[in-house]
Amino acid sequence: MVFIDIETTGVNPKLDRILSVAVVAPDGRTLFDTLINPARTFAINPVNGITPEIVAGAPTIEQVRGELIHLLGEQTICAYNAEFESGFLTAVGIDLDWIGVPVCCMNRFARFMGEPSSKDYHTTGFKTHKLSAAAQITGYEFQATESLHGALTDARVCRHVWLWLDQRPAGAKYNAGDAQAGQKLGRGLNDLYLAMNVR
Repeated sequence: MVFIDIETTGVNPKLDRILSVAVVAPDGRTLFDTLINPARTFAINPVNGITPEIVAGAPTIEQVRGELIHLLGEQTICAYNAEFESGFLTAVGIDLDWIGVPVCCMNRFARFMGEPSSKDYHTTGFKTHKLSAAAQITGYEFQATESLHGALTDARVCRHVWLWLDQRPAGAKYNAGDAQAGQKLGRGLNDLYLAMNVR
């Protein structure tokens, strides 16, 4: 399994463009991390703060697509909001019928939190939570150089949340003590990752 995050100019794969991509291994190694030049003008996305100047010297998606397909084609892909990543990967010609549709960390976390939702937008029947909330509950400790809505940081947080959920007993659900317990376990996982020299 690998963990992927994509930052873009907006939320519509038909109209917007990819600005950065990062892929992280289960052991924390960075497998792929690059800005992407969309080869078109675009307004600054306030979510990620990426400007045209930042990506001016970056490769285009066409220049890195082959490398990305080779990397993802050998792995199970996990993304926090898999529907978002899937839409943009498909839009740039990365065939998910061959690679496999990414598994959704956000839906798994929603099932763990167990808050019913009538919207059922993501098909779980449970309320979904932002990556920032998942990071807080699971005790992710941001490094000084990290901030949410950077592709590499978000891929790392997705990985952390997924592995944290792996540590929970089968069928476990969130309870009032999980915030503290999660932060304690999160710190323990961080210590383990640092000891393995993978973060």
